[in-house]
Amino acid sequence: MTIDDIDTALSHHYHLEHLFQSDKSFDKMIDATLLFIEFDELSYLHSYNIDDMLAPKITKSIKYYLSLDSYFQRVGDYQYIILLQNGVSSKELNQLIKQISNIFLEPISINDNLFYLTLSFGVSFSPKEGTTLYTLVKKAKYALKSREKFSQHSVITSEEIFTSTSYLKMTELMKDLPLAIENGEITWEYQPQYDYEKNAYTGAEMLARWKHPKYGDVSPEIFIPLAEETGMIAPLTVKLFIETSHSFKILEKNHINDFSLSINISPVFLMSKTFYTTIDFFISEYDLYHKKLHFEITEQILIKDIYLYSELFDKLKKLNIHIALDDFGTGYTSFNYLSELPISSIKIDKSLIKDIDKNLKNRTIVNAIYHMSQALNLDVIVEGVENSAENSIIKNYVSIKSQGYYHAKPMSLKELILKLIP
Repeated sequence: MTIDDIDTALSHHYHLEHLFQSDKSFDKMIDATLLFIEFDELSYLHSYNIDDMLAPKITKSIKYYLSLDSYFQRVGDYQYIILLQNGVSSKELNQLIKQISNIFLEPISINDNLFYLTLSFGVSFSPKEGTTLYTLVKKAKYALKSREKFSQHSVITSEEIFTSTSYLKMTELMKDLPLAIENGEITWEYQPQYDYEKNAYTGAEMLARWKHPKYGDVSPEIFIPLAEETGMIAPLTVKLFIETSHSFKILEKNHINDFSLSINISPVFLMSKTFYTTIDFFISEYDLYHKKLHFEITEQILIKDIYLYSELFDKLKKLNIHIALDDFGTGYTSFNYLSELPISSIKIDKSLIKDIDKNLKNRTIVNAIYHMSQALNLDVIVEGVENSAENSIIKNYVSIKSQGYYHAKPMSLKELILKLIP
């Protein structure tokens, strides 16, 4: 079987059995595993015009670890599939993923430039999840997309997202999502942010929650990507703005005035043509201009066009919106860029905070980020402070804010107000 056979199968959705029937060596194939690989940050490399040079290096590096009965094919911009056949064990699969990940721990050199590449994997299985390449690719790709995949070298299988009734459940959730947004089935909780210097809670992040009548609590890692995929992220964000306006009014009625609310802005919505006009309308229409409103935007989005987003952030700043770079420390933003961006704060990712009392490397990174932020006059918020040991390290910085279970779990607006009132 050739690479062209793979391309044909992807184009015409042939069954695996049909794909392999011309070669007797595949007659006894019982199952298969498909890996969908995506290099996370390579869109920014378009400006270097090195696509033709980079792809062969990636292909050669990965093929080195593949067996003779495995197939490797590029299926999109910086996207590849690997088809493994005939009973690959979970141990063998994990070993292969580890080997491929380790390849890219070192930078790739092209034209005397060094490029650090990170990748994520989505995995699907035949025949349990389908018998066509189209279905397996779709399942593996959905598995990869249906999570916050900004951690480096991550892997997830579709089975980790849904049960064996995954397609049925996914279809139902997709169908029910518009009504859930409309009828208030999706609600918001508030996780307070503690200011060590003021010894008080000075803000909160708003977190979306969906209690489905049939499936119960649906994780945001499932329904947010669904909203993005189905075009429902815009109406969901509109609902969030309305809720934010309402929340500010309730806080003010309880004499809680100097308090910020942070909302997460989906990259899909941020990149839409109507993003700024929508924001401009709601800021004016819902009396949000003079509020302490923060947009949390993941730093990975900046890779696509940091200068374009710098202009957008400037416009948002004129609307009195504060921009926070979320998940900082796991992405690819150069420290040099931070001085050019009109942002107010950075949120250090929880992966750098976990066990910081024991992990000297992470403590050094957090310390460097903190002092760099101080020099740039940026506020710093750390996520994921879960216990007293982690808190004892973080509180030494004084002029820093903390968010995590150690201080407070996400709660209703009513619970938040009770927590804030002396």
